[in-house]
Amino acid sequence: SPLLQRLEAKLDFVLELGLLARYPQLPPAHPCRIGLEAVVWQDEQTAAPGDCGLLQLHPHAPSGCPLYLFVTIAASEASPDGYRHLARLQPLRHDTDTRRWERWVFQQHRQHIGKGKA
Repeated sequence: SPLLQRLEAKLDFVLELGLLARYPQLPPAHPCRIGLEAVVWQDEQTAAPGDCGLLQLHPHAPSGCPLYLFVTIAASEASPDGYRHLARLQPLRHDTDTRRWERWVFQQHRQHIGKGKA
């Protein structure tokens, strides 16, 4: 119903304002490529294969809603812009999370392909 849609839009707006208040400044953007099982990105800092960490992504910038992924560095090499890291994603805990992740990654790939053809 239109009334319910307006209420949902208002709730989305309030949640986004709260998130932006929590994350007033987004980290600098780094070129990256996201796959189902791995992420590759450019960074100024070095990393060693085997290092584990929490990767913070802001897929809908300037949204304040970050996505956190647990990763293990598989490779890191020096490049003219700093370092290029390849990290393996640690498996998600639930099948529903895995399915949502797969849908989101494929959606991003389709959008990227669509922009290339435009």
